[in-house]
Amino acid sequence: MNPYENIKKIIVKEVQTQIKESKKVELGKIDPAYSSGKPSIVFDGENQASVKQYPYLSSYFPNANDRIMVVRGVVVGDLGGESQPIIRDVTIENPTITGNSVNISVDDLKVDAPNGTIFMDKVDMRSDLNVDGRITATGGIQVGGEINANDIYGALNHTGGYMKVSPYGSSYDDGSMCNWFYDGNQRELQFWNSGSGYTSLGAEAFNTISLEEYKQDIKVWGTDILDTYRNGMDLYRYRMKKDVDRGVLDDWRQGLVIGEGYKTPNHIVNDQKTGVSLYDFTTSNAKAIQELIKELDSLKNGVNQLKGVV
Repeated sequence: MNPYENIKKIIVKEVQTQIKESKKVELGKIDPAYSSGKPSIVFDGENQASVKQYPYLSSYFPNANDRIMVVRGVVVGDLGGESQPIIRDVTIENPTITGNSVNISVDDLKVDAPNGTIFMDKVDMRSDLNVDGRITATGGIQVGGEINANDIYGALNHTGGYMKVSPYGSSYDDGSMCNWFYDGNQRELQFWNSGSGYTSLGAEAFNTISLEEYKQDIKVWGTDILDTYRNGMDLYRYRMKKDVDRGVLDDWRQGLVIGEGYKTPNHIVNDQKTGVSLYDFTTSNAKAIQELIKELDSLKNGVNQLKGVV
């Protein structure tokens, strides 16, 4: 054999190796004959395992035939078997590897895993995140824009703006959403309709926590509530503006009104002067019933005394 031919092959092989090493991201699979140690890799487009054995992150444990990604010569993890995710149109800017972490800055990243799951310890994004399937995160997901997904499992932490809930299905969809947020100043969770102010809640029960351990300055309530009901409260019939705006004209309601010129007892109005405490109102009604019982008992006693005289 021509010795120059051997030299040529060696040079070509070395050039190919250098080209391969200069790539930032490569896909392949772990050598089918792999058993332990640093694995050789069968890169996409090649039929034989590499001579070089590649290091891998400590969070990943190689197995023969694993579909893997190599970033700058380091195996970063399993991509999910033969039905592997496909990564397209990725621009990676200076990825760094520190311990168990791989930091990758991308201009545009799209990951398709139609038959698998994408697992991420932590994701920090500056724009919207749109997912057709399920998001499962062992760490945290931070998104600067919106998250649109069918299912989200895990602890949900939110900072700034509304949390939004879309209608359950098409038969419940009027084009609006439920926007809710927590008011830390007032210790109050508020629910709004995206098109018409506050929205209503439906549940089997609303239980007010009333344990002694949460209260202080406890005294028997001695106020004459009947006098307040007699002279300091009016009940009204009305329609909600949001109902009229959407064409619901026959939904008349009965209740109290908070505003100048309306008689609503202060002791049942919340601190923000925006709503009525149902627990206070219910307790006031119970107090009124007690007072009526006492008056009824007094009348009965008077009647019995008159009967004795007759």
